Amino acid sequence: MEKQVYQYHAKGNCVLCERWFNVEVTDEKKVSHKSTHIQCPHCGAVNQAELHSKPVCRRYIMDTRDGRDPVFGMELYFLDHVRGKLVWAVNRAHLNYLISYVSADLRVRRGNVPLKTASHYLPVYMKEAKNREQMVRILTKLQHKTG
Repeated sequence: MEKQVYQYHAKGNCVLCERWFNVEVTDEKKVSHKSTHIQCPHCGAVNQAELHSKPVCRRYIMDTRDGRDPVFGMELYFLDHVRGKLVWAVNRAHLNYLISYVSADLRVRRGNVPLKTASHYLPVYMKEAKNREQMVRILTKLQHKTG
């Protein structure tokens, strides 16, 4: 099993310029403490800031772009090509999501919501209107695939 990797940030308001900063800390000596001295990226003043850590999630999206399972390295079951480019889904739920997203004539974005959905990570060729009909046909064919 892989060791969990963490990303560290020092966050706070500068004591001199009072502007908010959020600086990634990569120095191994600094991340072993609860707080550290950080230079303000705006004015250069040195601040005592609390360190915040979060686990770095492994991104399977990039690992599956080659049509292989990121854990076992096996070729994905739901796999085909459109105009020479791979189209894949990791499971039936993902396949159903792709069909509903790609077949939608109007894709409504929620206003200024910073949350990214699965559609943000889809390759452009899967989202383009010129490929919509062919994409839906291929995805539907994959949906009916058995054994």
